[in-house]
Amino acid sequence: VSERSHTMEQVAVLVVMGSAGPPPPPPPSKPSIDSVSGSACAVTISWSYSGSPEVSGWSILRRANGGSAVEVLSEAGSTAGQRSYTDTAASEDGSTYSYTVTAHNAGGAATSDAADITFAPSSPGPASATALSTNTVRLSWADVDGETERGQVH
Repeated sequence: VSERSHTMEQVAVLVVMGSAGPPPPPPPSKPSIDSVSGSACAVTISWSYSGSPEVSGWSILRRANGGSAVEVLSEAGSTAGQRSYTDTAASEDGSTYSYTVTAHNAGGAATSDAADITFAPSSPGPASATALSTNTVRLSWADVDGETERGQVH
């Protein structure tokens, strides 16, 4: 076999390697969450990105109350120019939400560090006091969210 001749296996490797086209771009750099703010059952996540390499889309993930389950709020096909997302399924019931943003391109993906927001529990309704005796009072109030397990009276 001369230097210019190749086996069939070598030819097949050369053809496959040669026909693959240009290599994919490098994976995107890690996005950075700038702010997470919430009110009225909506959380807005805003992030920044260096712009290099180019991003084809974003996915937004949410974890509730430190649990292991992760919800995908927005798929990777989101607009590449997008830099914020509003989660309208959040609830203000004392929950803590942890969000991450993942940048995607043909070379792979990169995920931001997590950013958290915690909502205070709902306040009870107005309290009323009823005198039961000279040194005993009954306090009553409405449980606004229906999920209060305990509270403190001061």
